[in-house]
Amino acid sequence: MLVDALGMVQAAPPMQVHFLVVGDGVLCHEIERRCAELRVETEFAGSIGQHEILPYYHRADAFALAGFREGIPVVLMEAMACEIPCVAPRITAIPKLIEEDLTGLTATAGRADQVADQLLRYALDPDFAIGVGKAGREKILTEFTTEGTISGMVRFFASLYPGEKRAS
Repeated sequence: MLVDALGMVQAAPPMQVHFLVVGDGVLCHEIERRCAELRVETEFAGSIGQHEILPYYHRADAFALAGFREGIPVVLMEAMACEIPCVAPRITAIPKLIEEDLTGLTATAGRADQVADQLLRYALDPDFAIGVGKAGREKILTEFTTEGTISGMVRFFASLYPGEKRAS
């Protein structure tokens, strides 16, 4: 689906898409074949360790997540923290992370045309893309701190068994 979206972006003159795939898996050959069909320039970085990922984020003009079963994906949070304008599916908890037109853009899961439209918005309005990237980073830095995340998890787990006493 994401490759089809990139093909649509590529077809919108004067766009030139370079698709950087970080990771590995059983679909790599299918992705490569489909990219060649659509004439989308593709680079496969393969599996990258966490200590090696930052330069790949810094190369990105936009980040697109095309999953169908996500919670709040860490990879999306990492991209946002790097000020990359993001597009992600409007599923599960992602809309709590991406506030439409402010900290990112969303699309209906499985809709390549919507993903393409959102990526084109960034490409055609660089100031908007920069603003979204900055707002996304600010959201991650303020709302996803270690202290805030841990205390939120503690409150959640404590709410599961409100009658239980906790050890001090």
